[in-house]
Amino acid sequence: MGAALRFPALQNQAAPEPQPLSAEDRRIIAFLRDCARAAHLDEPLHAYAAQAPAGEDAAAWGRSLLRAIGAAATRPFTLHRGRAAEVTFDERWLLRVLRSLQTGDEASAAVLIAGRVSRDGRRVLGWLARGLAERLDAAAVDVSGVDAARAGLDFRMVPETRALAPDSLHRRPA
Repeated sequence: MGAALRFPALQNQAAPEPQPLSAEDRRIIAFLRDCARAAHLDEPLHAYAAQAPAGEDAAAWGRSLLRAIGAAATRPFTLHRGRAAEVTFDERWLLRVLRSLQTGDEASAAVLIAGRVSRDGRRVLGWLARGLAERLDAAAVDVSGVDAARAGLDFRMVPETRALAPDSLHRRPA
C-alpha cells in the first residue's frame, strides 16, 4: 500500500485587516455618506438616470448614484452616517468602483458592478459612477465639515448605519 500524503495542520487564522484608507479616500467616503443622507430613495431606477444632473456638481451626481444603488443593488447596501471611523464593505466597494473608473480600469469597475447590481441596473449605475468619478477628479471634493453642524450629529456615538434595500423602493418614509 502506498504512503499517505500528510498535510500540515491548518491553523485558525483571522481574516486580514483591511488596509487603512488614505485621507483622500476618507474624504470621498464622507462625501458619499452625505450624499446618501440627502438622497430620496423612493423612485424607480429609470427615474434616476432621467434626473441625473447635467452640470458639474459632484454632490448631485453622488445623490443620483446612491439612489440608483438603492434601487439596483442585489443586497442591502450599507453606509455609515457622517464621519464614523469604521468603513463598511459596501463603502469600500463603492470606493473601489470610483477609483477603478478614475484610473481608466473599466474592466475592474464592470466586474465590481456586476457582482453587486442587478442586470437591468448595471448600465445606469455604471454611467452614474463614471459621471461622479469624473467630477471627483475635476473638483477636489471638500467635505471638511460634512453637514455635521446642520445635521446635529455627534460623532462620538456608535455610528448608525443606513441600508439602501431594493425591497424599499416604492415605500415612502414614515
